[in-house]
Amino acid sequence: RDSFLLMHHITKKYGGMAAISCLLRVLNDTSDLEDKLSVGNYIGMHVALLAAMNVIGSGREDLVQKEMEDLLEAGESEGLGGKANDSKKEPKYENAVQFALDKMIHPGMSFLNGIPLPESNDMRSFGMGVNDILQYEQRHIMELAMKGVITDTAPRSVYATILSGDHLFKQFHPLLRESNKEYLLLGSKSDESSLIFTSSDAVLNCDIDAIFVVEGVFDLDNADGVEAALSFLDVIISPPETWHDSKAVSAAFRIHHFATPSKPTSLVLSNLFCHASSFDVADIKAVTAALHKQADNEDVRGVIEVIKKITTLKKDVNDQIVQLVGKREKCPPANARKSPSTEHKNFYTANGRVYVPYGNPSISAVDIKMIINLEMHRANAMTKLLLPHLLPPSFVATGEVAHFDSRLIHNAVGKSLTILNEIMSTSN
Repeated sequence: RDSFLLMHHITKKYGGMAAISCLLRVLNDTSDLEDKLSVGNYIGMHVALLAAMNVIGSGREDLVQKEMEDLLEAGESEGLGGKANDSKKEPKYENAVQFALDKMIHPGMSFLNGIPLPESNDMRSFGMGVNDILQYEQRHIMELAMKGVITDTAPRSVYATILSGDHLFKQFHPLLRESNKEYLLLGSKSDESSLIFTSSDAVLNCDIDAIFVVEGVFDLDNADGVEAALSFLDVIISPPETWHDSKAVSAAFRIHHFATPSKPTSLVLSNLFCHASSFDVADIKAVTAALHKQADNEDVRGVIEVIKKITTLKKDVNDQIVQLVGKREKCPPANARKSPSTEHKNFYTANGRVYVPYGNPSISAVDIKMIINLEMHRANAMTKLLLPHLLPPSFVATGEVAHFDSRLIHNAVGKSLTILNEIMSTSN
């Protein structure tokens, strides 16, 4: 009974993946024990595992231990209420064990996209088994392509398409280095004029649950960095319908140059991103793409001549861009302090939370939704706390915030959250 209540509680509060991970690990660790475990020690094993997976925050182990002890002492889990007629709808510990038995799952098994890898001491047999699985997965992906699920332009994350499900990435995204959770305040001198909005995020209203400022840091002196910036702009131009499943999110975006520009092209791009709020995001991408295709010019005047030849820009927009990017003043770089993340020159932050993509520096909407999920609780609380004090008088009359005021609010809330996140992560 205690095991069932504990598994049900962990599933409800921390997710099914956390519960099944605890189940398999505890079964493995206790299978050879000759002495009986006390209830306190049994709960302690689960708490230690949840802490090791970063499902519970550092320093909360004693609180979670006491919560679970009280739960078992009370003899029922939230949602059960002791009602027999609801028992069929609730997950049972016995059912979990039976599922593992039926599927022949045991501790130590490995999986590829959910398929068990062969267990063999013979490397030749193991290799042949893995090859069969890879061929199966290739056929599966090809079938998705033939059905039109995967095309040349969609989805942005094939990985997320193959492995889809509720809260798949919330706590166990394989590319997120949870053990090295880190926050950085980027471009402390950057202001609201560098913020970029999607069409749906441009207007604030009282229904917004959380404000996010998502920032990309790129080495604009390097082709890979410019390509990553173009990919980031693609996400902004074609955002998902929502950034979160249950909360209303208003997101603003900003692009930084990793360091002081050393080339005329990167200098112009840095100035363009510094004044990004003055232009439509599609025009920003058009300029970035045009300069990326051209060989490096010897001076800024040559770069400006390339911009003047972009036919997709309206003349007044082209003139305004040329006037702004041609200035001698240099916009401040990201100025990221020395940290584990700055060994990479292309990375991202959401309200200061650092995310470094594995391999390819480009980011997808799925990745951004993942970071927003992870940072939602604090962003939601701080937005609800700060927003009423930042709304302008005009909001009372119209119920909406003008674009300029929206930029100021996003910049203020985003930097406040980043500073708070930095302080709290350092104190931990």
